[in-house]
Amino acid sequence: MPALHLARLDLGAGTIVADQQLQVRNAMVAVIAAIGGESRKLSRRQLRVSVLDNSSAGRQLRRRREQLSGRWQGPLAVPPGSVMLCIGLGSIADELATELLVRILRDQKVDARHLSLEDLSAVPPADASPASISMAYIVSAFPSEERARGRSVIDELRRRFPQICIATVFLPGMLLQAESMARSTPKADKAATSFVQAEQICLDWHEQRAKI
Repeated sequence: MPALHLARLDLGAGTIVADQQLQVRNAMVAVIAAIGGESRKLSRRQLRVSVLDNSSAGRQLRRRREQLSGRWQGPLAVPPGSVMLCIGLGSIADELATELLVRILRDQKVDARHLSLEDLSAVPPADASPASISMAYIVSAFPSEERARGRSVIDELRRRFPQICIATVFLPGMLLQAESMARSTPKADKAATSFVQAEQICLDWHEQRAKI
């Protein structure tokens, strides 16, 4: 993620061009998909990235998971409190960070699902139960203008899912130290400044629920 932040700074400064950014995106998609095992499970046609496809790395990786698990990234009929939502704040980097968090949690056998801001504002499927959701992560890859949306996203989640625990995952990037990022977290129940901390929050939350 720090490397991705540096790439964004380079793009803004004009030291890299769009074609170089595309090469970086395709390399990230290929490596992360291989680590996730999709290279073994999907056909070459499904894995191929078109040069005309300008979607972000996070969206491409999410789409590959959906080819294996379905549109909703899993079944809709699930036990109460078993689903963790992961929601990026809108930037290309936020989408990638959110997809990485989903994959980290799913490696721990957690039913984590990636939502975009557009997904959050859409009408949910008829078979989906709000009671199935126990936690939502708000993910920001590094300090940027998109991070200001965090407060309104949290307010919307509180309105729609008053029973859930909300955690922010505000990664520090290259500009600020993690400690200062933790102090700026808006109105969340939990706060993380790394994927490791975010994973531990989830595991602790599951353990606490199991004792109830």
